[in-house]
Amino acid sequence: MAAPLLDLDTLTEHPSVKIDGVLYGLTPMDALSVLHLHRFQTLAPALGRLFQKRATITKAEAKETETILTELCEILLDAPPEVRAKLNPVQRLSVYAAFLELPRPSFLRRVEPTAGTRRKTTRPSQTGGPSSRASRASTAARRSTGSRRSRTRSSKPASP
Repeated sequence: MAAPLLDLDTLTEHPSVKIDGVLYGLTPMDALSVLHLHRFQTLAPALGRLFQKRATITKAEAKETETILTELCEILLDAPPEVRAKLNPVQRLSVYAAFLELPRPSFLRRVEPTAGTRRKTTRPSQTGGPSSRASRASTAARRSTGSRRSRTRSSKPASP
């Protein structure tokens, strides 16, 4: 018998995070509600853009980062609001980083994170410089000048 196409478990183990000596559950991605999964998929890229390498960060960007981390902890950390409120931004970031270390569900492992976009690659040319995109024109060589053999059939019989 062939292996099953899909193997689902309805019992999900929730890893834990210890805060002030008390264990709190960290919700794995496959246990998130549709609403929370959608919200997570909106917030995570926004946080990634804010963390891109740059020399300075504005006060508005810092505030936005803290707001996103707070909302991510509300989604991911199964702890009372007063416990989540005690966490500072670096601790919230640590909770998010712990979540990212969890295995992804099988339906997300098959999908590229940048679905629908092409990865831009530049390969060096023979001269060492970056290659340019290919032309849509034909690259076949033209026939050399001179006599061509006719491809039409003659009504005359072939001579022996």
